[in-house]
Amino acid sequence: MTRARVGLYGPLLLFVLVQALIVVGAPSRAPGQLEVGAAPDPIATQAPGDTDDGEPGTGATAGTEAPGPGSPTGSGATPGGGGGVGPTTGPTSGPTSGPGGGGDTSHCSPDGRQTAILYYAPPCAPKWEGGDNGGATWQGVTADTVTVAVFQEQRNEAVTQILAAEGLRESRAAEDDYTAVFEDFLNEHFEFYGRRLELVPFPAPSCPETPPEPAPCTAEANRLIQEVKPFAVIWPVPTYPEIFDIFAANGVISLGGWHHDNSYFAGRRPFRWDVLMDGTRTAELVGEYYCKKMAGQMATHTGRVIHRDIGLRGQVPRRLGILTPESDAHERAAKRLAEVVAGCGDPQPPEIVLYSQNIVTATQQASANTQAFIAADVTTIVCLCDPIAPVFRTTNMTRNEYFPENLIAGSGLLDFDKIGRLYDKAQMAHAFGPSHLQVQPPHSQSDASIVWRDQGRSGDACGSCNLPASYYQLIGTMIQVAGPHLDPFTVERGMLALPDRGGWAESGRDPTKVLARFGSGDHTLVSDAKIVYWSNTASSTIDNRPGSWVPLDGGRRWTPGTFTSDFRIPVPAS
Repeated sequence: MTRARVGLYGPLLLFVLVQALIVVGAPSRAPGQLEVGAAPDPIATQAPGDTDDGEPGTGATAGTEAPGPGSPTGSGATPGGGGGVGPTTGPTSGPTSGPGGGGDTSHCSPDGRQTAILYYAPPCAPKWEGGDNGGATWQGVTADTVTVAVFQEQRNEAVTQILAAEGLRESRAAEDDYTAVFEDFLNEHFEFYGRRLELVPFPAPSCPETPPEPAPCTAEANRLIQEVKPFAVIWPVPTYPEIFDIFAANGVISLGGWHHDNSYFAGRRPFRWDVLMDGTRTAELVGEYYCKKMAGQMATHTGRVIHRDIGLRGQVPRRLGILTPESDAHERAAKRLAEVVAGCGDPQPPEIVLYSQNIVTATQQASANTQAFIAADVTTIVCLCDPIAPVFRTTNMTRNEYFPENLIAGSGLLDFDKIGRLYDKAQMAHAFGPSHLQVQPPHSQSDASIVWRDQGRSGDACGSCNLPASYYQLIGTMIQVAGPHLDPFTVERGMLALPDRGGWAESGRDPTKVLARFGSGDHTLVSDAKIVYWSNTASSTIDNRPGSWVPLDGGRRWTPGTFTSDFRIPVPAS
């Protein structure tokens, strides 16, 4: 395996709200907060009843006192009290997992979900009839409220202009309005055991989206912890592992950090969670796809001329190039992909190229990135990167008459139709691969818009509201399945006991339903993928406009280990 270090771009933004900022820095720790080095120790922070393998169970206890006020009993006050969703290992104080388990379940859906409005609503919890919910069981929790912060970095105008082309950046006011709508929805339909969920937008004006400024971003994260004292933080961005470590070190659950290596989730348990698949599983899934369908063969889906210094379509053995941010959380995933591919038949090891995260130098860095891949005779590029990086990369590759295969990994929301339209069309003609996202319904039928109208609003939710909607639903589920005694450990128990939801078989072959699965060592939701290729002319299911990802096999979804060897991606016309 070889590696080139070149710059590219890097402000990672929010997709359908892609927003971001680059952050690094050591966490500051106040008395009573978790003592960590790189991260909380997964054994030292176990709740009583947890086992050494990271799975809630009945093993020896090794709990620590919970950080923050109001939690003298620490992390293990209620073993097994995680909401009663699935089997528990100790005495339960939470609700049962479905109708008929005691209490009023008239609000639940016929199939035993908390509400019929959302497909991914958690299993039904009987209506809380009052009683002792434990009070202030953790920081950010009282007998009456649960405080969850929504971190908001300072936006960059260049990023805003890029996203505006597809209507993917709303004003902060519009997004805050949607946050308030979803807060009301969750408090009306989910069970929080006498508490009200408060979603608190937290503007961080000193933390720029890009270029990276680590010191002020670290200061803003610490200010959030000190001023808001949240139970959890939502920050739907794909980078910044250091900031997520600050939250974990202070005993705060965080949702975000797309596609970080799994060690950044499992190694920080029970504080790290995300909607999107972690980087390790992403790497292994795209590696399986490549090994079964592409390895050891000629590059057949490039441009007619890959590059004058490389050769022609169908006449050059494939060599894989991997592009990823210059960050340990992402480099680990890139290395894992290289390890998988190294064992499956290619004559040369993958070329890993790292890019720095600075939009100011994006154009120059994209040029260096392209030249590194050409010099290594790369025929096939997989981008384990953010949604904006390919804007610069694909433009520069066409300028240099370089037309490799563009193998997507399903990560970074590059497989969202409106994001794909931001990239150079000549390069997108050679784009295909695994896609984590579901076949997208029209925006009017998305969960974001369904919730919007349920709360009495007219029309559809904002164009960039889909992503926060998924995070708000996830935090609502986490609080419900934890049961009355709310802390990070009861959250983990409840989440790991949840039954699978969605996927190709369980949904009755519905391509709009991803497999939502958590498990021991897996704290991220999306767990399968469909196979797609890009068409510059096909109409999108989102808005009926040209430019979309076309799914194979009716959008069939594949779990790890099940990809077949057939490779039926259409050969590009040019």
